[in-house]
Formats: sequence, C-alpha cells, structure tokens
Amino acid sequence: MAGRDLSDDADAGQIRHRFKNYQQMVLSLVKLQARRSTPETARALADLLARIEVVGLVNEDMGTGEAPAPLDQLLPAVAARIAQVVDPARSHELVVAIPQAKIDPRRAGILGQALAELLLNAYRHGASGRDGAAIRVALERDGEGWRLDVADDGAVPAEGDALPRPGLGLTLAAGLVRNLGGTLTHRRDGGIVAQVHFPA
Repeated sequence: MAGRDLSDDADAGQIRHRFKNYQQMVLSLVKLQARRSTPETARALADLLARIEVVGLVNEDMGTGEAPAPLDQLLPAVAARIAQVVDPARSHELVVAIPQAKIDPRRAGILGQALAELLLNAYRHGASGRDGAAIRVALERDGEGWRLDVADDGAVPAEGDALPRPGLGLTLAAGLVRNLGGTLTHRRDGGIVAQVHFPA
C-alpha cells in the first residue's frame, strides 16, 4: 500500500493553525461586544461564543479527518465546553454518560454540533430562572444505530398541550441531525428529553 504523503499532514496542520488564530480573533471581538451589551444581547452573544467554541473543538479534535472519531472523548468535551460558557458559576448539574464508540469523523463533528445546540436549548429553557437544574446527556445503542438523549428537569406543558415551537437552536439541531441521516424527537419525562436517533 502506498505511503502517506507527509505534505498532506503539514498542509492540514497549517489550516488548523490558521483556523485557530481566526477563531481566537472572532472570540475576542464577540467577548468585547458582550461586555458592552444589554443582558439580553449578552446572552445571545454567549450562545454564539459557545457555538464558535464547539466548532473550534471539533476542528481541533478531528485531526486530519481520516481515523474514526471517539465519541466518548468528543461528546463529553463538547458538553463541558458548553457548560463552561453558559454556566460558568456551575449553578446546574450536568451528567454525561457516553460509552466507547467511534464513527466517521465528519459525522462525529456534525453530532457534536447538534449536541451543542440541544444543550444550549436545555440550559436556556429547561434551566432558565433557577439554580440546581439537572441536565443529562446519554448515548446508547438503539438497534443497529445510536440514540443520543439530552434531558432536563424543567417545567413542561401539561399532557395534551403542544410542546413549544422550536426556536433557532432546535431548528439548527434538526438540520444537523438530518445531515446524519437521523431524526430528532422530543418527549416528556420529568422535563423535556430531546432524542437523536442516527445510524451507526
């Protein structure tokens, strides 16, 4: 089998290095703007910061994009980064349970971004206006595929009432999940549970 061209690794490394530099510049500008903004605008900018952080995290962890990506490393890292940005005081409990699993790195990156959107939604709605909320992330086998749950213990509409219409974050998450060939659904279970079903 032909050997790998080392110049490919060098080019990929340069691209990641440039991306990281640009990312840091954008993050600095957004943080500066957030400090000068109203509370509502600052919260929206914090969500933007979290999204940029996750894109950088995925770019950093995917390496050259050839080897299968370990979800048991990527998804907890994504969850931790979201919590760090939107809940720096650690006012809420975040539990992440991800078994050892590897999938194509591009699909892993998409899944990581979908998780970020679902966690932002859980923090902004399920944990809104109170301390001590519980948020849980779990990945389990589901037949020949996988199921990713993101659950919160926030207030839910009464049985029979419709769940709230999806906002920007859930719309983005649904689009990302479709790119995985999966589905995104929601159910009541002591709060709201977002479930992502996707093929292995």
